[in-house]
Amino acid sequence: MNEPSLDRLAGIVDELSAVRGVRTLDLSWAALSEELWETARVVVQDTPPNRVDPADNVLTECDRATRGITWLDIGHPKVRAHIQATVSLLLRAANLSLRSRHGLARHDPGGLESGPMRSAVAWMLDTDKTLLTSSIPILLVAPHGPAAGEGDLPATLVMEIVADGRNEVYPDPRRVPGCVEDDFAEAVETAREAVSEWWPDHPAMRWRLDPWGLDRAVAPLMLVGTSLGAAFAVNMISLCRRMPARSPSAITASVGSDGRLVAVRDIDRKIAAAQLAEIPNLIVAEWQDVPADRVPAGLSIYHMSDVWRAAHLVASPYRQENHPPSGERLRDSTLAEVESRIYLIANGRRHYETISITGLNQPMVFS
Repeated sequence: MNEPSLDRLAGIVDELSAVRGVRTLDLSWAALSEELWETARVVVQDTPPNRVDPADNVLTECDRATRGITWLDIGHPKVRAHIQATVSLLLRAANLSLRSRHGLARHDPGGLESGPMRSAVAWMLDTDKTLLTSSIPILLVAPHGPAAGEGDLPATLVMEIVADGRNEVYPDPRRVPGCVEDDFAEAVETAREAVSEWWPDHPAMRWRLDPWGLDRAVAPLMLVGTSLGAAFAVNMISLCRRMPARSPSAITASVGSDGRLVAVRDIDRKIAAAQLAEIPNLIVAEWQDVPADRVPAGLSIYHMSDVWRAAHLVASPYRQENHPPSGERLRDSTLAEVESRIYLIANGRRHYETISITGLNQPMVFS
């Protein structure tokens, strides 16, 4: 058995036990989480059959330690509960993976309790299967940026169809270390409701936030707000249509259960984040107030009424690459497809409509 790896795993659990402040945790949790996952995988892969029981005992003791009242006493119950649940899931997944790898436990992906547990076990056993991936640029802002521009962060919302499970949308437990607040989770669920009217029996989808560049890490300790709701919905539509988004267009809007886009706060800071990443197009809600003097040259603003039109717009670069229209820009590509049939929302029911030039929401472009 790789004893140093098992010792290091127990050591990380002890390190977390000694943390006594949210600020300290904020600075260390992302790195410790990544190391914890990698170390657990090494334990699973390198433990020989005759050392399974001792390794099992260490994993069980570590899991028990995380349930103690003094473990990670940081004064923030919700963050503590999230990290305790994440570490416990990791340790239980490692335990199951270890025993399954040596034929001591039956590994039935469909019988595991949740999507995150299935993903964790599959990753540790090298059986994780991603069937389709879709990604959309998004714009994160810290609720209280430390200085102008420092809390404005472009990133990418990546969603995958995974091989196991149905009708689930869940964070990748290994790559979303932050605590998901209630309003953020509700926004994801609202997006799923809006899409599942069309796809009531959709495959399981897993999501994560990837950094925009190597120099810009994305590991917020807490994920709050509803402004990623539309990006989730559009990604889900792209996956269900088997037309994954690969668009340079960022989306910042909430979404209602009827698929309508809803305006968000901090639009100035999100425009700044788009400018920082040199994103050329930004999709916002139809009624989003965007001051013309705050939009930099090179950024086009597209006001969209619902997720179906937004999904159509986002899909255009994909179609442009595979079925090139005459234009090169996103707007040209979209206008070249004005006769395409897309889904629209009307009276709470699905129907098709052929778009005309006059019926298409024209983009508002500022320079």
